[in-house]
Amino acid sequence: MPVVQKRRVMGAFLDKFAIDDMVEDELDLEGWTEELVDEMTERYEEDTYVIQQMPGVNLIAP
Repeated sequence: MPVVQKRRVMGAFLDKFAIDDMVEDELDLEGWTEELVDEMTERYEEDTYVIQQMPGVNLIAP
């Protein structure tokens, strides 16, 4: 099975069966704190909302 297909299958299984409280994202980047990631996530979500509101724009989201 090609790597791309394996990733899609794993993603589908995680989407369907993963327990959100049990899944951890591990960050191992120097200087990246949990607070920084939270701030970046909030800004990303705000930007995504603004983009969704733009006339003539169709945002494809998971």
